[in-house]
Amino acid sequence: NNGSARVREIIQDDDGIIWFGTETEGLFRLDPCSGKIESIPLPQSTSKNVIGLLAEKNTIRLGTYSSSTPVLSLDRKSLSVCFHREIGTNCSKICKDGSGGIWASCSEGIRYKGKDDKKFTTVKLQNDAKFVNVVSDYTDSSVWISSHYSYIFHKKGDKLTTYTASNGNLPSSSITNILCDSSNRIWATAEGTGILRYDRSSDSFTRYFGKEEGETFLCRGRYEQECSHG
Repeated sequence: NNGSARVREIIQDDDGIIWFGTETEGLFRLDPCSGKIESIPLPQSTSKNVIGLLAEKNTIRLGTYSSSTPVLSLDRKSLSVCFHREIGTNCSKICKDGSGGIWASCSEGIRYKGKDDKKFTTVKLQNDAKFVNVVSDYTDSSVWISSHYSYIFHKKGDKLTTYTASNGNLPSSSITNILCDSSNRIWATAEGTGILRYDRSSDSFTRYFGKEEGETFLCRGRYEQECSHG
């Protein structure tokens, strides 16, 4: 339990355990029931800059900011580790889309493996498109990809649409993250610009300043009642 550790990533597995990736201290896990935090031992050759985490059925995948360390899989029970050199090195982000496909942003490019694929392949976007987050759009089974401080991409099958400030369909080039909410609205955040929302009718992102008069907000989940009366 190092209070000075700089946490870069946080996830929760299906057992409720919370995992933290830190910049200099490696990997930690927290048991919410006991409140106990413990450091997880990693191979000596592994970078302690853990910045990509993905929880799967029995394992945690780890990406580290190191050109010499490939993606790792950690067995959640035994804490044994294996390396995945086929994915890549210097992995800054690793995540799963709604169809079970795995995405990773590595030095080798943006890597992808579908649920039924046997190996990872490189997805060609822009040359400088890295530091991605990927979310699924359940309206049409497509995916949205945010590239840190540059682009947003919409990939539907083999069709790829690029959103940039220079194209006029994105208000900012300083994109930091992207989200698809429970009502299938696409949101993004941008440094210095705030919140962005995707408008399906105009196929563009616009700045969002809050609910406008007369606007209908269809909500799902636990806040449905509050939204319908708000």
